[in-house]
Amino acid sequence: MHLIIISATVQETGIVLSFLQNNFTKTSDNQFTSGHLKAELLIAGVGIAATTYNLTNRLQNNLPDLIIQTGIAGAYHTNLQIGEVVMVEHEFW
Repeated sequence: MHLIIISATVQETGIVLSFLQNNFTKTSDNQFTSGHLKAELLIAGVGIAATTYNLTNRLQNNLPDLIIQTGIAGAYHTNLQIGEVVMVEHEFW
């Protein structure tokens, strides 16, 4: 299985990067493996344009089985705790 974990900035990947470094074998810059699982960390940049460009550029060569986006995703609500998992149902412009 090939997994891409995408985040806008390196700072938003702290827990994920630490987990990958401690539990997987690093094969190249931001790529890790464990058994049949290949995990790739993609730092895409802040904003829709940067994310769209960098993710599209990355997907042109090889499609993963799963993409997970991590980070604050523009959520600045004080009622959210660090590490809390949320699902976006709709956006506000």
